[in-house]
Amino acid sequence: MVLFAVFCFVFSITLPFDIRDTEQDQGNIKTIPLVFGTYMSLFLAFVLYVIWALLLNNLGLNLGFNVMIGVISLIVIGQGYRKRAAFYYYVLLDGLPVVYYLLYLGFKHYLK
Repeated sequence: MVLFAVFCFVFSITLPFDIRDTEQDQGNIKTIPLVFGTYMSLFLAFVLYVIWALLLNNLGLNLGFNVMIGVISLIVIGQGYRKRAAFYYYVLLDGLPVVYYLLYLGFKHYLK
């Protein structure tokens, strides 16, 4: 179950990168955004993220903590529908796991 949760998380934060690369991929590679479109790809990212959060909750992580990191993630992932600066991809999306860890460290005494 943990492996599937990690898969859902990684897949959900890589879809915005595929959306960014749609112009370069046309004709070469069939990616999810090229096949299903930008909005459907973002919807899939949202669904996978919600599945990840529910699995973490099932594994015992505090629901309030999941909601907090969920809101942050969905805001960041939701910005992927249009072209963004490199900061969005390389700092915000790639930095989400670091944010989760820092939030966990900050709130771990309250999560029990």
